[in-house]
Amino acid sequence: MNNGIILTTQTEAALNRIKMNEIESTNRVPKFLRKHRVHLAWFLLILTYLYWTMLPEVIFV
Repeated sequence: MNNGIILTTQTEAALNRIKMNEIESTNRVPKFLRKHRVHLAWFLLILTYLYWTMLPEVIFV
């Protein structure tokens, strides 16, 4: 009987750890985006510029 109680508490602890890790990992991404928002904006701007300048060369060859 005791083993069952210990097992359930261990599994609950493991599940709680998994939940905490999920919460931490979801919070990490917006932090990165807030930190590098300007860099990402410039990167996307340059990427779209290159895409639109290369596109006619790719289509009309």
